[in-house]
Amino acid sequence: MGNSESLASGGNTSRGAARKPFYTFDELRRPEHAVAAGFAAQLQNNGSYPPGVPHTYEDVADELDPPSLDRPDHTRGFALVGKSAKALRDADFWVSIDTGSIAFRPSKIEGGQYFHPMPEADTQFGLLPAPENRVEEQNIGGYHQAVIDLGDQPAGLKWNVVARLVTTDSLARPGSKKAQELRVERVWVARQDHQFRSEPMGNQEDECRCLVLVTTLELSGEKCRVVISDAELGSPLEGEEDTAATTDEFDAQVPVLAGLGDGLYPINLLRNSDGAVTAVSVRFLHW
Repeated sequence: MGNSESLASGGNTSRGAARKPFYTFDELRRPEHAVAAGFAAQLQNNGSYPPGVPHTYEDVADELDPPSLDRPDHTRGFALVGKSAKALRDADFWVSIDTGSIAFRPSKIEGGQYFHPMPEADTQFGLLPAPENRVEEQNIGGYHQAVIDLGDQPAGLKWNVVARLVTTDSLARPGSKKAQELRVERVWVARQDHQFRSEPMGNQEDECRCLVLVTTLELSGEKCRVVISDAELGSPLEGEEDTAATTDEFDAQVPVLAGLGDGLYPINLLRNSDGAVTAVSVRFLHW
């Protein structure tokens, strides 16, 4: 599998004036926060964003452009080129999207990469053995989802599903009047103390601009796990009981539009300086 990212705790940056390079989501969602509000203001100026700094995905869902990529033949793999191919090779896990949306839910099933072959529609998603758990070998059609083992997590910490919005001309430039499409570039399942990286205005890797809250998950205690799947094609996994509780978890899912639509997308684990997983990211667009 790929390399998990490791993030140090916040501090002051050396770029000119002292500036904190990391922020929690709770800090960023304050309307007066300059880093979070700056990019939203740019989008508002060119008409790609509703007035005001949003707090939830629901606030902006109607403004997002619909998916434009479609995989008509589900028995074939996805086309992987350029930066998206490299991102998948370096990923810890991956997920396939065929209905344009992604979703997250808690589970107690064994962590790992799961695969559903085609056209055996009545089979469950099965856990891939370790030697087969490589994206190049598994991009052969069918459906993919992942169960992320977060390990033992402290009680009382909430986990936010957070989406980052961008425009399709890479990032909005100050004063640009060009019509742009508003898309979800990345989604995180982030513990409330996770530190998002802040970069200078205009840097495409700035994680702090235009983040919106999708939903909150209850993930605490021993052996916390989260399922990442297509919002409509997810189903009980192999070994997972099809109970009323599982049905409730599916019903509670909040779908998020997946960037440009159908595709095979990388999942990466992000850890703090102690090695604990504090966030899981799924990236749809690569600049």
